[in-house]
Amino acid sequence: MKTVLLIGSSGFLGSHLKKRLKKTYKLICVSGRKQFDIRDFDKVKILLNRKIDFIINLSGQMSTKKNMFDTIVRGNENIINAIKNKKIKPIVYFISTTLVYGFSNKLFNEKSKLAPSLNYSKFKKIAELHYLKSTLNFKILRVANVYSSAKNGITKYLINCFLSKKKLNITNIKSYRNYIHVDDFTNIMNKILRKKLNHNIYNLGYENFSVQELIKIIETKFKNKLNYKNKNYKLSANSSHKISNPKLLSEIKYSPRVKMKKFLIKEIQNKI
Repeated sequence: MKTVLLIGSSGFLGSHLKKRLKKTYKLICVSGRKQFDIRDFDKVKILLNRKIDFIINLSGQMSTKKNMFDTIVRGNENIINAIKNKKIKPIVYFISTTLVYGFSNKLFNEKSKLAPSLNYSKFKKIAELHYLKSTLNFKILRVANVYSSAKNGITKYLINCFLSKKKLNITNIKSYRNYIHVDDFTNIMNKILRKKLNHNIYNLGYENFSVQELIKIIETKFKNKLNYKNKNYKLSANSSHKISNPKLLSEIKYSPRVKMKKFLIKEIQNKI
């Protein structure tokens, strides 16, 4: 049984991925809540001294800019430096974000120019560059907006807005994102671990929607207007973007099972 080191296992993605992989792999699950600090090189080096086949690094979101920088940039530097001299190196899966592309009305692909505007995505870009300069066996996965019925985010907020009739503040209803359900994310990660991928950088997502299109799905189906205020922030400030059909899906021969339209309708129907 192969061993997977899952960094950030207590977060949203980590907790779901842990459930998906635990029957197939020996998991080493670490997070800041369990006294592991990716920013501490000595702790990282000790952890990586053991036999590990795969590292999945999901860490990133932190409360302060400094902690975020140290976690994303310094943390991934620590991983690179801790295993660069090992005779048998694990495959490292660095979980980045499609936000590294920044804003555009055109479709992005893996070869598109990076222009991040948020601190989180700027730090992810820096970490990506460290991997690209390394000699490690790595894969950079630029993950889109992962949603579920439980996760806070625009899908949950729109559903709650419809059910409660309370006003929802929206930064800009024309802002686009690429979306993928958490079940499809974990299924894809499970397939990736069993395949030899052809490239080092992949977008991991599925469907493009603007907030306005999500609102229309709900209003059309249930013939009721949502109570919201459009603040009309600049799309560039929101990093509004769309992703072309990810090459990853065709390479691993996977078709996502959850579609946004059906998800929104089903979630509301189950609650009314």
